[in-house]
Amino acid sequence: MRWEILDTDALGRIGKLEIKGKKMDTPNLFPVLHPYKNIISSSEFKKIGAQCVFTNSYIIHQNANVKEQVLKRGLHKYLEFDGIIATDSGAFQQYMYNNTDFEINAEEIERFQELIRSDFPVILDLPVQPNDDYDTVKKKIITTIDRAKNNIDRRTNPDCIWFGPIHGAKYLDLLEFSTVEMSKLDFGILALGGLVKYFLNYRYDLVLKALLTVKKASISNRPLHLFGLGLPQFFSLAILCGCDLMDSAAYVLYAKENRYFTLSTGTKQLDELDEFPCTCPICLEYTPKELRSLDKVKQTELLAKHNLYI
Repeated sequence: MRWEILDTDALGRIGKLEIKGKKMDTPNLFPVLHPYKNIISSSEFKKIGAQCVFTNSYIIHQNANVKEQVLKRGLHKYLEFDGIIATDSGAFQQYMYNNTDFEINAEEIERFQELIRSDFPVILDLPVQPNDDYDTVKKKIITTIDRAKNNIDRRTNPDCIWFGPIHGAKYLDLLEFSTVEMSKLDFGILALGGLVKYFLNYRYDLVLKALLTVKKASISNRPLHLFGLGLPQFFSLAILCGCDLMDSAAYVLYAKENRYFTLSTGTKQLDELDEFPCTCPICLEYTPKELRSLDKVKQTELLAKHNLYI
């Protein structure tokens, strides 16, 4: 991987990233797509302007038919996307649903990500929950660091550039410890996790404190990724505070609830709008009334595309 920083402002950085001949600008967003149920076909992401996408290797692994196809064809050909692809290990599902009965181990899912030729795989970290006490968080961080070291020893595909997850959330001293220890290891991308539930509860203060803590403690020559935080109004603030990359499925999750992204006035319900304050291809072709008249599947698809354009 090659990453060149071209300019800076505050803690934000503009750069160019290249991996295996594939290029992307930074800062950048990885739209999250379901490997076989996404409402927008993966081949359309390039048309919309996406240079990178994020998908879930655990979901692929648990579906025998899809798993066989991806192993045979490779992830890029299966998704029909020739840009940069990152893959989660399934730990995010474990985090969001607080599922302790996980059906896979680190060695298995990490090897699988190498076999399907993910550009940016993620180790199977141990997510930190908002209600975890201090000692529990510390133990989880140490487990994740141990898994990270084991991952380095097991690697077989040198083309994979691994994400190193950082945790600690509200315990800033543990967050700093996690950052320092992960920065010592051979991970191309440092990735801050465990903040989505705070974000959904409007704890932007804690999210920004966490981001600034990691930024201060991390090694500066690696991109910093923020897991799962995806509202357009937050992007610029996160970038100002040092975030280089982020991923989000909000574009489609919000579209399923008839929610329309704007940059200036927040998220709107489709029913609230008489005109679209946007000049993307979707908003130029349809009025709000016309979009509301479509069947639910088509309406969701078009709203999701608009949300991606934003």
